[in-house]
Order: sequence, then structure tokens, then C-alpha cells
Amino acid sequence: MHELIDLVPKIWRRVIPNCDSILIEIEGNLASDRALGSKILPSQDLIFSALEIDPSSVSVLIVGQDPYPNSEHAIGRAFAVRKSVSKPPPSLRNILKERQRDVQGKAPDLDLQQWHDQGVLLLNRTLTTRSGESNSHKDYGWAKFTGEIIQYLASQEIPALLWGNEAGKFKDFFGERALISAHPSPLSAHRGFFGSRPFSQINNILQKPIKW
Repeated sequence: MHELIDLVPKIWRRVIPNCDSILIEIEGNLASDRALGSKILPSQDLIFSALEIDPSSVSVLIVGQDPYPNSEHAIGRAFAVRKSVSKPPPSLRNILKERQRDVQGKAPDLDLQQWHDQGVLLLNRTLTTRSGESNSHKDYGWAKFTGEIIQYLASQEIPALLWGNEAGKFKDFFGERALISAHPSPLSAHRGFFGSRPFSQINNILQKPIKW
């Protein structure tokens, strides 16, 4: 039994070329980590929580990097954390700050469930990491898996918010439906993320605006 394969919603498995073989490779890499005693985040049941949206219901794609390296924050959706967290991580804090400047109104909970429920796919390029080590699984095969999802959504003419250099690599797939800016992390937010008004801009593209 391949546990990762069983966890992916079947409807996503049907739209991802070579899904099973990619996940078998990833599962082998994760098994090696576990054999060395490494704790993997997020927990197994949350790895694919971003994909709890039917592909046909996705309205906007937001691309992140990898899970937060602590269990309090890592919930399987890019940038989101548990809504009970008392202090959001810096990137999420900057996203919500720009959101307030851009569209105002009541902010979403920190788990961004409100966005998820409206079809906003919060997809990290890498879906797991070792506890305490950011980006430690970037070469485990996840880039193939999420790259196929991103390209599929581009083919369905879904608009995308591409923040930072890594996400920006997909701009050609989305064409005019890509909104590109600096990453919201403290290292780069002041170099083009703040003031980019991504939320109102993406709503101008959509037939049904998101309540950000």
C-alpha cells in the first residue's frame, strides 16, 4: 500500500500525469527521513489539505514555497497557519497587511479557510519538510507533482498570484492571468510586494470576485 497515493483526492490523481510514480518516489525519500528519526511536517493527514478543492472549483492559484518548519504553523496550505496561533509568521503578517491596504474589510482567520472555501488554491511547491529545517525536501520530487498541478490549472485559464522568484518561473504558463510581485517575506516585501494590490487586481480578472 502506498500511503501518499491513497491520501491524494482521486479527482486530482486523474489530472496529474504520472501521479502515482511521482508519489512513489517521494514516499521513498520520506521513508528514508523517517528511518533516521526525522519528524516530517505537516502531519500525514494534512499534507494534501490544499487539494481539498475540486479542480473544477479552483478560482485562483497562490503559489508558496514549502511548509512552515514547526507543527503549530504547518497545516498543508501555503502561507496559512492554525487560526488559534497568537502571532502569525512574518510572510502571512505581510500578506494580511497588504490585503488590508488593498481591499480593507474584515480579515480572514489565519488558516485562510475563507479563501480556501471560495476556491483559492494555496499550493506550496514542496508539500513536506523536516521539522526545524525549511526547504529540506525541495529535491524529494514534490516539484514534479506540484508543477503538474500548476500547469494543469494554467491550461484551465485559472489566474495566479505568483509571489517571488520561484513562483514567478510559471508566469509564461499563465500569460496575462499571472500577477507577479516580490515575495511577502520580510526580506523582499518592501521590494515590490507592498503596494502591488494583488487582491483587487485578481478580482478584476475574475467573473466572481473573491471576498478576501
